[in-house]
Amino acid sequence: MKHKIIYQAGPEAQAPEHLKSQIKTAVRAALRAEGVDLPCEINVLITDDEGIRRINDAMRDLDQPTDVLSFPMFQLAPGDKPSPEDADPETGLVPLGDMVLSLERARSQAEEYGHSLEREVCYLTVHSVLHLLGYDHLDEGPQKARMRDREEKILAQIGSSREEKEGESTMEKTHKKVVLTKIEPEYEAAPEENGSFMPLVVAGAVFAATFALCRGVMKQVPFRKGK
Repeated sequence: MKHKIIYQAGPEAQAPEHLKSQIKTAVRAALRAEGVDLPCEINVLITDDEGIRRINDAMRDLDQPTDVLSFPMFQLAPGDKPSPEDADPETGLVPLGDMVLSLERARSQAEEYGHSLEREVCYLTVHSVLHLLGYDHLDEGPQKARMRDREEKILAQIGSSREEKEGESTMEKTHKKVVLTKIEPEYEAAPEENGSFMPLVVAGAVFAATFALCRGVMKQVPFRKGK
């Protein structure tokens, strides 16, 4: 399935280059595991705590950082899939939604949980995609358990499960070559297509208050934070 994943990392994030391919692999794995059989478009912004704090403040009136924010385009229920009618007639792609990830927070949480940065980033990515597909964990009960189960099964498919060797995660450390389960080749946006990413103003931190507003439906569609 030729999904289009538009990736942008602000300079403040100091994102290792290999994380781009890992995030795209995690997105595709989640979509495939959930049976999404239409080509979708997802926008991914990597920033730091200050960048995500600004977005959180603008969109949720919560003046604090978090690990990941998800902006679903549609109000789906877990297990639902977008329909052909949801596709953009100009591109043929379903604009599934957007995610913002704080790499600074991911680094901190990886250290706290005792696993690699790659594992944490893949987890947050899968977590966010599931939010875009209607999963949630607000009840801290069955909904959360169902979402966690899906997350771990998807992460296992790309070699990023919780089961880790002592002193070394199942995904190799940041300074080593990381090998993920091979996923079929996907659509890669050409450099000039990056301009289609939602308006972002980078000035030290990412001033992305318009990140979701430009989607037109964000006032009607709830957004979710990470764990």
